[in-house]
Amino acid sequence: MISRLLISLCILAFSNPREVSAREADSYFYGGARNYADGRLPEARRQIEAGLAEHPGDKRLAALLRKIEEESNKKKQDQQQDQQEDQKQDQDQDQQQGQDQQKDQKQQQDQEQQQGQEQQQDQEEQKDQEQQQDQKQQAAPNPQQNQEMQEGKPRDGLTQEEAERILEALRNRELKAQKHRRVRLSGRGYTGKEW
Repeated sequence: MISRLLISLCILAFSNPREVSAREADSYFYGGARNYADGRLPEARRQIEAGLAEHPGDKRLAALLRKIEEESNKKKQDQQQDQQEDQKQDQDQDQQQGQDQQKDQKQQQDQEQQQGQEQQQDQEEQKDQEQQQDQKQQAAPNPQQNQEMQEGKPRDGLTQEEAERILEALRNRELKAQKHRRVRLSGRGYTGKEW
């Protein structure tokens, strides 16, 4: 056992120091390269920097350190870009939510306004129908009035022509109200024209 130790020491003492130095530089290089290939950049960097501290002129160690630095910088840039994209997505999402809320509020206001208009139109239509019924009752001719109308005599200040014009105007108004209702139920805005 002691003889082997002595032999090893003798070999080391008489061996070329450049060979020992090259073997040590290789071990740093291969260890750093293995860590770099496995994606452990901080460990690879530490190992290569330690090797360069002992062997400052080793070109392979210097080249690998540059490659590790490039990769580290690229990862940092990618992370920054990812953060910026995430921030932009968050902003876009917040903006979209704000727009959706505004749209919902506007739809609710429009719906409330439409309901109010519908109620008002229903009330107006009901009043119109009541007026029409009143006018029909008043306009219902009795036999004496029929005879007077046929003779062309005015009844309560209205001639037959005036009464016909009033009835025609009421029919037109009712048709127009029906068109409004049909358009409102179909969801389109009423333009006043059917083309």
